[in-house]
Amino acid sequence: MFFLWTVVLTNLLPAALTAALIVAAHRWSRTPRALQAWSRALAILGAQLIVVAVLMALMLIAIFCYPDLSDPRPIPLTAYLAALLWCAGPAASGMALRAGARSLERRTGFTIAPREFEAFS
Repeated sequence: MFFLWTVVLTNLLPAALTAALIVAAHRWSRTPRALQAWSRALAILGAQLIVVAVLMALMLIAIFCYPDLSDPRPIPLTAYLAALLWCAGPAASGMALRAGARSLERRTGFTIAPREFEAFS
C-alpha cells in the first residue's frame, strides 16, 4: 500500500501541475511577449523536472547497488520496476512541459497581438 501511494504522489502531482500550467499558458497568453514568457518558464520547469527524475534514478541506483552486506539475497526485480515507476512521472511531466513550451514558441510566430494589448505591453 505504501508503494502505491508513493507512486501516486510522485507521478500524479507533477502531472497535475504540468497540465494546469500548460492549460493556463495556452488560455491566458494573447500577446507574443506573454507567449514567450510562458514558454521560457515552462521550458525551465520542464528541465528541472527532468533533472529531478535523473537524480532520483541515480539515488535509487546507488541504493540498489550497495545493499546491506549481511543480506546475501539479490534485489528483486519489483524493486527496479518500482524505481522505474517513481522516476517516470517527473520525467514524463518534464518532457510534457518542454513540449508545451515548444508549442507556445510555434504559436508566437502565428499570433498577431490586438492593438489594445500592444499599447500596454
